Amino acid sequence: MINPRAFRGNRRKAGLIVAVAGVAMNFVIAFICAAFVNIIETHTADSVQMDMLLSILASVVYINIMLMIFNLLPIPPLDGFGIITEIFNLRRWSWYYQIHNYGFMILLLFILFGGAGKIISPAVIFIMDGFVKIWGSLFTAILL
Repeated sequence: MINPRAFRGNRRKAGLIVAVAGVAMNFVIAFICAAFVNIIETHTADSVQMDMLLSILASVVYINIMLMIFNLLPIPPLDGFGIITEIFNLRRWSWYYQIHNYGFMILLLFILFGGAGKIISPAVIFIMDGFVKIWGSLFTAILL
């Protein structure tokens, strides 16, 4: 939980930065691990230890992409709702507080009825292809 009263200066801007920070960190971790996957795949010999390391790094990429997409869902208390709230200043509308108060229940129902899987799974597959193939190679080229 964050305390918006502790923000200095523009509270909306600070709230947006906080909401984007979690998603951005998942992106950075996935990006760096994808680069290491490409480096290990192209510059090392096959061994049990390297296969295990590749498996762990690929899992870290997958989990962070999944968390990034999940956190971007515009349902309270997720970061996606915080981003939309700060961009569009939703606190000025009366329905904002009703949605915010029932956000956990909405999220739980969304997950229980399979809505998260229908959105997250295709997005993860699409982004994983780009991460490992394109962005990981780009980062590898920058490092080497």
